[in-house]
Amino acid sequence: MVAYFRAQMEEREAFFDPGWRHRLISWVRDIDVVGVRFLSGLLPHLLLPAPKRPMRIRTLHGFDLWIDPVADRGVERSIYGTGTYEKGTLHFMQHMLLGGGTFVDIGANIGLMTVLAAHVVGPEGRVVAFEPNPSARAILSRNVELNGLGNVEVSAHAIGAEATRARIYEGVGSNRGRATLMGAGADTTVAEVEVIRMSDYFNATERVDMVKIDIEGFELDALKGMDALWKRVSPPMLIVEFSGMRRNSHAEGVDPIHRYLSGLGVYRFFKGRAGKERVSRLVAIESPVDLPAHDNVYCLTAEHVAQARKAGLL
Repeated sequence: MVAYFRAQMEEREAFFDPGWRHRLISWVRDIDVVGVRFLSGLLPHLLLPAPKRPMRIRTLHGFDLWIDPVADRGVERSIYGTGTYEKGTLHFMQHMLLGGGTFVDIGANIGLMTVLAAHVVGPEGRVVAFEPNPSARAILSRNVELNGLGNVEVSAHAIGAEATRARIYEGVGSNRGRATLMGAGADTTVAEVEVIRMSDYFNATERVDMVKIDIEGFELDALKGMDALWKRVSPPMLIVEFSGMRRNSHAEGVDPIHRYLSGLGVYRFFKGRAGKERVSRLVAIESPVDLPAHDNVYCLTAEHVAQARKAGLL
């Protein structure tokens, strides 16, 4: 009993709600002017104390997450400083996911997008979060439990082009989100994981509305393992991280991903005018020249384009 009350007290002490500070930082970040963007980068340091421990934080989206902004200087430090991460991507999800829908999060990290999607699709919906990195998955599972989400499945599988086993490596520096199956340039093996094809995870009758893929260079392999989804009457919306800053699993840059998806003949491609970190309208990608250097690409069918236009995203 004493241990229980001590744990409750420690949790209360670890709770942090930046409130108006996050709202102000977010508002300034959405102003797409160079000088203002520079100021928005300084505001977290000016308005927030330096983090000293793991904590439960109230996000900009109204729900809480466990984060460790001391150990992780990627997603978790961003959530501490701004209350969010990839705000533009989350804005898209909030407007395009529908109640009762199914969202698949490939590379779920600690669960920011997973938790937001679970709230959007509601108890009648479904969220499947794939995260093979053990340290990230532990926090992901804790955040799902923290928010009382019965509509989320957490899987330790990695997603690839074929069923196999692979080693997952820690990312460079203190960034949990850079764990990768690529191996090149990484120092420490985190674990051996089972790789599955997404087409084998979902049967032909299971609903899949939106898939987000951010897996540090393994995106093309994951897409090739989703071939059964392309044959559906309504293929899912895709949010795929394109990055020329790192080589993908076939050492060919981002063009092969665009070429592969273009070859399906079902998608049009869009990016956020102000990037994934800011709320902005989508603009069409008409050729590989328009692909972002390091950003998310939204892959939409004609039906999805009409929905996005109705939602005011285009």
